Amino acid sequence: MLEILFYNKNIQQIKQIEKDELAQAIENPENLVWIDMEFQADSWPSQEIIDILQNILKIHPLNIEDCVISKQNPKIEQFQEYLFAIAYGIELYEEKIILDEIDLAVGKNFVLTYRHSPIKEIEALKKAFQSKINNMHKSPSMLFHAIIDHLVDNYQFVIDNFDLKIDRTGGSLFKDPSSTQVTVDLNNIKELLSEIRSIVVLEEGMFLNASKGFYSILKED
Repeated sequence: MLEILFYNKNIQQIKQIEKDELAQAIENPENLVWIDMEFQADSWPSQEIIDILQNILKIHPLNIEDCVISKQNPKIEQFQEYLFAIAYGIELYEEKIILDEIDLAVGKNFVLTYRHSPIKEIEALKKAFQSKINNMHKSPSMLFHAIIDHLVDNYQFVIDNFDLKIDRTGGSLFKDPSSTQVTVDLNNIKELLSEIRSIVVLEEGMFLNASKGFYSILKED
């Protein structure tokens, strides 16, 4: 899936454009272009998509590999022409927590989001972007921060519901201390909490530096 949203500061208009219009749109500094990609994890997309990433957006091959390969650690790196970040959305689905990796590149007039599955926060943000809500269409920096804010805002909801699951599992253990299934459930919870903790610890430093203007591309506002 490839969707490209385009905003021109002069005509104050947002519209969806085709991939063959992308190169020209990127060349105009008065434009903000959001390129949203969704492709299967651990499987290289078509050469056409690789060409967009490498030749139009000028993304380094190692960062393209970061996009393709799943289960990467959160990180943020600044290059001369763009900033690259890996972050995670946390979803609650049928009492299971799902970690959704999202890779972002922020250039002088574009934002790339590359993901392996639907992420509801991104879909909601695209609608908000098209409606010019919260001025996220005004600059790559504002759009980047809006994406991160929406991802993190969902963390607390998931954690609160996860606490309820822990309480229920603990109640089951109290009723039947010898239950093998309860022991398995507790071990699964422990492993998942450890994974979430490692992600949140890394992201905390990343987002703090980003909010303080540590990265030059995010200082343009």
